[in-house]
Amino acid sequence: MQHDYVIKNNKFILTPVTEADIELMRGWRNSPLNHSSFLTNNYIDMDQQKRWFENYLQKTNDIMFIVKDLEDSGKRVGMLGLYDIDNDKKRAEFGRLLIGEPSTRGKGLGLAVTLKLCEFGFQILELDEIYLEVITDNVIAHEIYKKAGFLETERYSINDREIIKMSLFKENF
Repeated sequence: MQHDYVIKNNKFILTPVTEADIELMRGWRNSPLNHSSFLTNNYIDMDQQKRWFENYLQKTNDIMFIVKDLEDSGKRVGMLGLYDIDNDKKRAEFGRLLIGEPSTRGKGLGLAVTLKLCEFGFQILELDEIYLEVITDNVIAHEIYKKAGFLETERYSINDREIIKMSLFKENF
């Protein structure tokens, strides 16, 4: 969905995903360093990425951001978003958190952007619940979500991989 939300603090800025970002995002997604984060690791070509972006622009219930590291001259280092935003039920799915630049990992940025996007969801979008799914193999992401306050609600398997469903509620944030 095209949007003009910008979320900023002293360490990073979250800006809307634009067409100029999609090749960088594709590179992060195709990197073997990130394969453990996804259920499928099919190679994404330029045409597939462009079609994905065109479909994203048509959606009215997804908001994606590029993470820019202000401590590194505003370099684009990751992405994240809120999906399936349901204004009637006041809930959305948190997802596609990926700090794609290896030099930026391990500095707490993943937790910081997670907290800031949840704050945005609760305060600006007036959500009551933000939920997510994480593969149990993705230990770093699971730890980030626990530190952010997400609580496990369910476990199940997809393609022989265990998935943890977690939720964060406005009243507990």
